Amino acid sequence: MRRRHPEQTLELWAEDEAQLGLKLIARRGWSLKGQRPTAHGRTKCQRLSVSGFVHPASGRSLELILPAANTEWMAAALADFARWADPEGRKLLVVLVDNAGWHLAKRLEVPANVFLHRLPPKNPELQPVEPL
Repeated sequence: MRRRHPEQTLELWAEDEAQLGLKLIARRGWSLKGQRPTAHGRTKCQRLSVSGFVHPASGRSLELILPAANTEWMAAALADFARWADPEGRKLLVVLVDNAGWHLAKRLEVPANVFLHRLPPKNPELQPVEPL
């Protein structure tokens, strides 16, 4: 990477996301024998996604709250991250990511100054941002 981009400073970052939301609660209820009880309430779960970028060397971090975890929102998160981490566009930001589907999508739009480095599958211990 340094040989291909000698004029740019390289910075290593790590990215991970978490899904937060309400899960449905199954409860017992009374009904007449042989009849199903009626259930009142919401049957859908609501979630949001928190995407975090961490610079392990300095501890700087950026957390973004997104409505979903998919390719479109990952592209928006990467664009916001690139503007925040390097407003002048002088650095090459190498971001460690896991193998989530939206990281591997061919239609993912990655900013010019960001390079995604995928970690080996099923190795969360290699991801420095995982405990956060």
